Amino acid sequence: MLMNHRVDIVVGTRISLAHRIEQMGYAESIEVLSPALDVNSKGYLVFSKKSSAKHLLPELDRVLREMKSDGNYQAIMRRYDLL
Repeated sequence: MLMNHRVDIVVGTRISLAHRIEQMGYAESIEVLSPALDVNSKGYLVFSKKSSAKHLLPELDRVLREMKSDGNYQAIMRRYDLL
């Protein structure tokens, strides 16, 4: 949508956008704003009510809680400069 001039800006995490821009072959065509926006808010993962993956929510919740309690979640966030 950005490259088709349907939007003027795309907002996302630095790591996910950099990967997607590279994947689509637009690395030389897109200007990344600097400094990046600093948004200190929680992220949310959502599933459609019609999703066939709804049954995975309890397991996802359990694993995320476990990762947060053993420090793995924080380590991943630090690794990608998201903390």
